[in-house]
Amino acid sequence: MGYVVKIGGSLVNQGYAVVARALAFWRQRAGREPMLLVVGGGAPVDGLRVLARGWPVDDRLFHPWALAIMDMNATLVAAHFGLATIERLDQWTAGAGIQVWVGAQRLAHIAELDASWRTTSDTVAAWLGYQLQAEVGVVKALPPPSAAPWRLTLENASLWRPHFDDALIEWVERVPVWWSGPAAG
Repeated sequence: MGYVVKIGGSLVNQGYAVVARALAFWRQRAGREPMLLVVGGGAPVDGLRVLARGWPVDDRLFHPWALAIMDMNATLVAAHFGLATIERLDQWTAGAGIQVWVGAQRLAHIAELDASWRTTSDTVAAWLGYQLQAEVGVVKALPPPSAAPWRLTLENASLWRPHFDDALIEWVERVPVWWSGPAAG
């Protein structure tokens, strides 16, 4: 089974100590299960969004750039923590500990992942979790409304929807998605 854990780009912006706490929390939760780490875009993607607002072009122009930034941040995290990287799903290895996804750019043309700002690293992590039949952990700067990790469902969507991208709603019934904040993870 295993876990796909997304570390929010806003946490990457805060530095390696915050990311280290998140990794420790989810590593303990995963136990001996394999874990694939997805890293959000953070400040560079936020800057790209600002740039996009000033240009009357289709979101599909910016989508691959945002994915490339995710890969850039993922490479940074992998290098700092000495973690292996993978860019294809068939490279995910059970028992390999934590591996870092650097294949976001390869997802630019996946039909299930809308080539727009609707698709964020949250959605990418959920899609990867679905493909790998793994549970998904989403670590955000904002903690969940109750003890972490907190399961996202359609029934409690009114509590979590304001803090997640719109496209994630399509995945929460397909794959278990858990939310934790920086204090717990």
